[in-house]
Amino acid sequence: MGTIKIRQKKIIGLGEIYEAFITALPVLSAVQFISILAILYNQLSPHLVDVFPWITLFRFVVILSIIMVIAMVLVYKFLIPSIWTFRGKQLYGFESALLDEVKALREEIKELKKEKEEK
Repeated sequence: MGTIKIRQKKIIGLGEIYEAFITALPVLSAVQFISILAILYNQLSPHLVDVFPWITLFRFVVILSIIMVIAMVLVYKFLIPSIWTFRGKQLYGFESALLDEVKALREEIKELKKEKEEK
């Protein structure tokens, strides 16, 4: 069965705007995260102060930020390697011009090493 070819359009400037927006999202997410924590504290503070009288907005943000850092470390340590292992297996399962080129280069390197050893 043949592959379907879809024509692509290059729109000048669109890629740059998209890339800048995507790159800025983590910063925007951090601002949003702090804002959500402030709103959450405002809603929960009457209940939290009964149980934790020492809790302030600053301590609340610090505690939840520590929890977020722990989650980030766990993602970095365990999830990311697992994702890339899975993606690597997926990439080798499909036809790819780039993969074919890498395989051809490996064969060429083997032949060159073999020729060098024979000399």
